[in-house]
Amino acid sequence: MANDIGPRSDVRAGVWPRRRAYAGLLTTLALLTTLALLAAGSMALAAPAQADSPDTWEEVQALATYNGALASFEDPEIGPVIIFPSDYTRDIDHLTPPPGWTDSSGQTPTSWPTPTTTKSPLFTAEQISTLEGAVFTAVQPEGDSTYNLAVTYDGMSDRVVAQTNAPSSITDPLATEYEGQLVIEDSATGATPPKQCHAAHGPLRGRTYGSCCPPRRAR
Repeated sequence: MANDIGPRSDVRAGVWPRRRAYAGLLTTLALLTTLALLAAGSMALAAPAQADSPDTWEEVQALATYNGALASFEDPEIGPVIIFPSDYTRDIDHLTPPPGWTDSSGQTPTSWPTPTTTKSPLFTAEQISTLEGAVFTAVQPEGDSTYNLAVTYDGMSDRVVAQTNAPSSITDPLATEYEGQLVIEDSATGATPPKQCHAAHGPLRGRTYGSCCPPRRAR
């Protein structure tokens, strides 16, 4: 399922009971080992929890939206993941549930999931907005709809993805200017997944999924 990596949050004395703090540190160390190939920036991670029901996934999405996340998705190995802007200053290990929230069935959660939380190595929310604006200006100047265009931020790869049928004369300059930040896909043909899929970039870089990419449930 799928749709801010900053300094790692240390457990502060007096905040948690010692036993819980120790367990949290062990979880963090295991995740840091998995994510050791990140090219830049440090990170803060919380204990994973599988979104094994539609209700749980709704709660993950609600937490992401209310706490100002960039995206949320389901990793097939570690469960739901919430990505925050690189300049996020609040505690990503202790998310605030939205007050008065109910799910699509009108139910109020009695407890909330604890997804893995991390920060984007590349983007603030403003930087994503700026990049998306640059793509729209280049492909659909002044609202010109000659070419199709859909632009989204993909949390798993930590990239902005633009799907368009615009010619390379328009898209190549964008790809060059925003290399490492922007992925351009042909909306007419779609992306063809490789035989061995993995998160080549972003918070889950290096994690391999075998013969095909996992389904990603986007926020």
